[in-house]
Amino acid sequence: MNIKVQNTELLTKVRVFDLSGRVIIESEPSPINTIVDLANLETNIYIMEIISDKNREIKKILKH
Repeated sequence: MNIKVQNTELLTKVRVFDLSGRVIIESEPSPINTIVDLANLETNIYIMEIISDKNREIKKILKH
């Protein structure tokens, strides 16, 4: 499973956390969009933090 992150702002960091707050994936993308590969993650709920040069977004991800 891949998640494509598209943004009109310059992405600086994408992180995926488990529910205990442990960083599972951390990526510092260089283009305006990036693909985050979730294939190796177990079925669970995760939190994705998307940081750009102007903004910070938090998304909940349910992998099943």
